[in-house]
Amino acid sequence: MERKSHRLEGRAGEFLKRKSSIGEHWDATVQRLAALSLIKFSSTLIEITARAKFLASIVDDLAVKAKFDISDLETSRSSPEFEHIFGNV
Repeated sequence: MERKSHRLEGRAGEFLKRKSSIGEHWDATVQRLAALSLIKFSSTLIEITARAKFLASIVDDLAVKAKFDISDLETSRSSPEFEHIFGNV
């Protein structure tokens, strides 16, 4: 069986040489790399959620310290600049 010669030089050529030496294990390696990417994404999402919960608790604590009242929220209006940018939210 004739072996293909790799025409690419540099890093791409080295990669193809290593890939051909891995052979049958290549597909499993790709699957593991995809799983690692998914795990990293999930971990980052969990961390962002935890930090958002922490931020919400800090804002809640600040509202208590500032003695905000729910009735203040019902009677307050947005600034004209806010309404111009975001509309009536």
